[in-house]
Amino acid sequence: MAHRVPPGQRGLSARSGRRPGRGCAGGRRGLAPPPSRASIPPPGTRTRAAPRARPARPARRRARPFFPLPNALAYGEALIAALRAGGLGAREAAWAADTVTYHVIGHVIEEQMAASRPDPAAAASRLTAAVDPARHPNLTAALPHVAAPHPEEHFEFGLRIVLAGIGAG
Repeated sequence: MAHRVPPGQRGLSARSGRRPGRGCAGGRRGLAPPPSRASIPPPGTRTRAAPRARPARPARRRARPFFPLPNALAYGEALIAALRAGGLGAREAAWAADTVTYHVIGHVIEEQMAASRPDPAAAASRLTAAVDPARHPNLTAALPHVAAPHPEEHFEFGLRIVLAGIGAG
């Protein structure tokens, strides 16, 4: 059953809650007065068709679209060739190449962020202060190793795990 719109609220603009052609609240600038509780229909009652929402604007992209530059193509060719020579099929080699590349890119981003911080010890102390041992017992146990002060060793370890996984797959 449709709810009847009270006479005082007929003719309101669907977008602004104002009467067409007039300012808010009878010509005054500012917000329209809130509706009284008596005029609010109970939950689940259909009052009228909702106004159509404007289509969402696409999110602004920060990265530019991928353009296959010669060096990127040569890198992809060499990595996929090595993985195929190791016994992987074309699909597995392509996906494994992506996984290795994402590991490298992620590590480079982490290194660049660490280099931009004036005091890496402050970031580590903020992390230590934020971890609650009762809620994060495993993170607490691993905390001395999370903020790795040895990025090369950390990178090599991750790369060995990725390559071992590729070899096992």
